Amino acid sequence: MECAIEILKVQDIVGMMPVTLRAGVPDFIRGNITLRGNAIPLVDLRARLSLPPQDETENTCIIVVETAGTDHPVTTGLLVDTVREVSEIPEEQLLPPQDTGAPIPPEFVLAMAHAGGTRLLVLDIERVLEPASSRP
Repeated sequence: MECAIEILKVQDIVGMMPVTLRAGVPDFIRGNITLRGNAIPLVDLRARLSLPPQDETENTCIIVVETAGTDHPVTTGLLVDTVREVSEIPEEQLLPPQDTGAPIPPEFVLAMAHAGGTRLLVLDIERVLEPASSRP
């Protein structure tokens, strides 16, 4: 199963870098990375989506996203297995989310699509990154 993120949310894609551990944070937060002098929280997307852990490889990378915060935009790094490509999916090819049998919480799925013969789950990255306490 592959996931996609709206490109307008993506600020950068970078290779792995040192992570500063943080205490007292949820298990899916690996710590902070420093990118261009800014400390950015690093979310392990596999852990956040309730997927089994996987060892890091040379393809493991960080997608830096910007989401709407309460007062200002929030920048977060997403630890992912790999980034395959940036592609445009026409809106008419986006299907409403449905039960996929995947362990990903359904509230995190914005839409489904097929691209290049692959089924994609388009993530609602705003929902994925919002604190559980603010969800209805």
